[in-house]
Amino acid sequence: MSAVEQMINEVRRLAPLLESEAPAAEAAGQVTGRAIDALREAGVLGMLAPQECGGLDLGPVDALRVFAELSRADGSAAWVVAASTITAKILHLLDAGTVKRFYADGIPIMAGQIAPFGTAVPVPGGYRISGQWSYGSGILHADYVCTAAMVDDGGDRDGDGDVGPDGAPRMIEFIVPIEVVKLGGNWDVLGLKGTGSVDYALDDVFVPDEHIMENFKTAEPKWGGRSALIGLTGWFTFAHTGWALGVGRRALDEIAAHAKRPSGRGTRLADDGSFKEGYAIAEAKLRSAQAWAYDVWGDIERSVEAGRQPTTRQHTLARTASVHLHDVDVEVAAFAFQQGGGAALRSGALQRAFRDVMAGGQHIQVSHQKYHDCARDLLGEAEGLVWRVHELG
Repeated sequence: MSAVEQMINEVRRLAPLLESEAPAAEAAGQVTGRAIDALREAGVLGMLAPQECGGLDLGPVDALRVFAELSRADGSAAWVVAASTITAKILHLLDAGTVKRFYADGIPIMAGQIAPFGTAVPVPGGYRISGQWSYGSGILHADYVCTAAMVDDGGDRDGDGDVGPDGAPRMIEFIVPIEVVKLGGNWDVLGLKGTGSVDYALDDVFVPDEHIMENFKTAEPKWGGRSALIGLTGWFTFAHTGWALGVGRRALDEIAAHAKRPSGRGTRLADDGSFKEGYAIAEAKLRSAQAWAYDVWGDIERSVEAGRQPTTRQHTLARTASVHLHDVDVEVAAFAFQQGGGAALRSGALQRAFRDVMAGGQHIQVSHQKYHDCARDLLGEAEGLVWRVHELG
């Protein structure tokens, strides 16, 4: 049995546990320790980690299949796994020897983001960093936090001291142990309630130079084979795509099961012609969007296996497919919720899938603004431009 088939089987084995723990996770505002321990023991947290660090280093198409199963079981747990595994990809901007030290005790859980809401003051041997950030998905279980700051060497903000060789403001990404991070408790949200995506802060924390990544939005990964070729832009798009493959599916599966159960009046929703038409359309839209996502990532995987970086057009298609998949998820989840009637109002898998889909669709990575940049390339008006995490520039 291949590594990916083993991993898919592990996720399917864990699905009942993840589903049973989901209500407690929502109540606590974080994935339960029992669920995290099970994911760690099954190797799910290491499916994208480099083999040199004890991971499986699955290819993107195989990993998408795993995420589809995981997010179908529980959207919050899948989101935390996605956040951790993709945040770890940022570490490929560091030297391989440095990164391996973070994996010395096994696959770590990573959290953080790339918005430079901190201030980094250069000092001998590194930086002293302070700041406050939001949306630290999975941070309540994290071993390390990887986040960003603007450099301020004490000069005028518009002067040369705070800009890099390309003339742009100097931004750094850096990694710190969770012990130096101050955690907020402000995660009162509609969906993805179990992700524990609280605010977090640093107060004058020293970070050594070897844990600093300069100009991370444009820097090339230093090592990692396939991971380096796909790049940060590709992996961020991948994460949201993988997560979206399963949550919309769960919403449709739940309404299908509901529709086949007789109501108190002895009738079945599945016998209603209007429902059947809407359900068939929803299935067609979801399966089409999923198929396109797998198709564009299959094309990217063939490129990187041949030793080539994905082109701007390949990144554009991957981003377009990801935003479209989220749009379809929102549409089919809304259909499922509306057709569920009073049953959908009550706590349960259908309501949770609906809320998670709506929450996931709010992320900047899948906003409709991304269609504007995608269209520039698709219209042939993006010559010389490349994708830089959130935008084409």
